[in-house]
Amino acid sequence: MSSRNTPVTCRRIHPALLPFVEQCLSNDNLNTQGGVLEIIRPRASSLDFENGEDCDRFTLGIPYCGTQIEWEVIFDRNHPALPPDIIVSSEDERMAFNPDIDQLLSFSSWNIKNHKCLSTLMEELLLEYKHHHRTVLSQFERLDFELTTLLQKEEYSQTNVHCLPSSDKSLEPMVRFYIPLAVDFSAIPAYLTKDNPGPDTAALLVTFYPPNASRVLPSLFLSPRVERMLGGSRSLRLPPWGGGNGSHLMDYVPAIHKLLAEKVEAIVQSYISRKECVAAFLSVYGCSVLEYDTEGFKRLAFLFEHQGFTFITILELSDEFPQEQPILTLLSIYHRLQGKPCQSVVNDYPYSPRWDSNQMAERLRGYLIQVAPQFRELSKNQGECL
Repeated sequence: MSSRNTPVTCRRIHPALLPFVEQCLSNDNLNTQGGVLEIIRPRASSLDFENGEDCDRFTLGIPYCGTQIEWEVIFDRNHPALPPDIIVSSEDERMAFNPDIDQLLSFSSWNIKNHKCLSTLMEELLLEYKHHHRTVLSQFERLDFELTTLLQKEEYSQTNVHCLPSSDKSLEPMVRFYIPLAVDFSAIPAYLTKDNPGPDTAALLVTFYPPNASRVLPSLFLSPRVERMLGGSRSLRLPPWGGGNGSHLMDYVPAIHKLLAEKVEAIVQSYISRKECVAAFLSVYGCSVLEYDTEGFKRLAFLFEHQGFTFITILELSDEFPQEQPILTLLSIYHRLQGKPCQSVVNDYPYSPRWDSNQMAERLRGYLIQVAPQFRELSKNQGECL
């Protein structure tokens, strides 16, 4: 990782320790679970470095189950060859996560010459963390059943759980299930992804609240790139938990997985249909086409002439095309109203989503021939000549 790509907070880390931090930041196994690893609150242990430079202790914010767990890493800048101390959060202590770090292979075989040793240690700790939370969950019959039955399905074998302590010590913890959803996004049109680097991550978060998992709240976690592909976080509404949608994860998760896959397929098919539609209009109207959207194929403008009257026709195709009828707008090139060309937005022209693109282009030609005299009179009556 070059200094140009190093986060600003990392540049405060002691030079002897910076390579270890950079390896953590580039480790894909620490940058999953709904986010990216962060370096938080770097600081120096020596009072001689009050300006905050040459820091030898910092907190790692590790993405896990759609949230972030924080572990403090403390090096001794005077003895950088020694492995660091790791301090887990108070929340983790309340959940009795207290691994014997001496038993971790990466800790016992610490090698200052291996810049990946901190990254590998964090991986080992994270595996211990996952195992611990599954052990905690196994104490509760309903929640253990939910996880066990879900893990029997190979496509959901990477599910993880996060147990969060309840304010009432007599109750079981709140438990969040993080279920990655493997969906193929490769066919999504390039214009939807070009300005959105990053991973294609989609996961279902299902939180069970005490007492006795009596309340269940599902939500969808999407990386910024996938959210942009799908048209925003509100473009996919999750059905409520329970009832016909399933009251167990083994029923509910596949239904949401299918819903997401169908949404992606609909986006791809709409793009293909819009592209075919624009191609058909280019073929039918040829040189009369003034402009069209070359990325998303959502807009097309062309000149139409009938009996000496010429006007601009604009066709706007939505993300729901062909199921949703395109918006048709007519603009007079001879008349204006309040400084703008006279226009008419047409909602009742003949249309069927079952027509192919060539049919649509030809049928629209017939409609424009029919409506041209009416639009000419409307423009003359409402506007003034240019």
